[in-house]
Amino acid sequence: MKKIEEVAKGDKEKMKQMLEDYKKNPESLKKDLSGVKVDRWLCLVHKDRPIICKLYPCGRLQEVNQKTKEVKEHFIVQDDEESKKFCPGFNTEKETSLADFLATQNFWHSKQGSATFTRIMDWLVSSGFFATTPDNKNGKEKALFQSDSKVLFFLGNLLYNFDSFNTFSTDPRVVKTIYDKDATQEDFLYVEDKVFDVIKEFTNMIKDKQPTDFDFQQFINSLTKGGENK
Repeated sequence: MKKIEEVAKGDKEKMKQMLEDYKKNPESLKKDLSGVKVDRWLCLVHKDRPIICKLYPCGRLQEVNQKTKEVKEHFIVQDDEESKKFCPGFNTEKETSLADFLATQNFWHSKQGSATFTRIMDWLVSSGFFATTPDNKNGKEKALFQSDSKVLFFLGNLLYNFDSFNTFSTDPRVVKTIYDKDATQEDFLYVEDKVFDVIKEFTNMIKDKQPTDFDFQQFINSLTKGGENK
């Protein structure tokens, strides 16, 4: 920040504008920081980082009972040597409780969406919708697909690129999350539930078919009809 202040010649308004410009053009930040030693990673999505980043170095494990579907949650501290080098929090003498730490990281705001994602992943795994790897090829649960499967690519895009779902949706509340700055947490949770509905419909339709026999376009067309019903 001292270097950026130096480049802006102490002009606070110019500094503010520069920081906004860096988000759009990271190369300009690299240029302005020329000669400065950066001893840690800089994250461009820090404000909206996913829950796994918010919790670090606290790790969260979820244990799902396959019979009852009960989910047990466990928290651990990742205090290995690499984490201690990477995370400056280990250098502080201040102690905090797990509850206070979760609150400061806005964990409870993200927990519901994370729980839905866990249910989606459990659905996919229990249905065989995961790729064969050297580690799981002899496991009790058999994978239905190889790592280059277009079926898994489609599912991955739905899960990790919500806009790919929002764009072709005809549901106004889903589309709202793309452009409306007043979209709420409930709106995004609604989209996540819709994604889950699509995944369940898709996996049920394709489970007993070969990917080459499945008409993806027909399925996509079925999703774009029905407005609130899809």
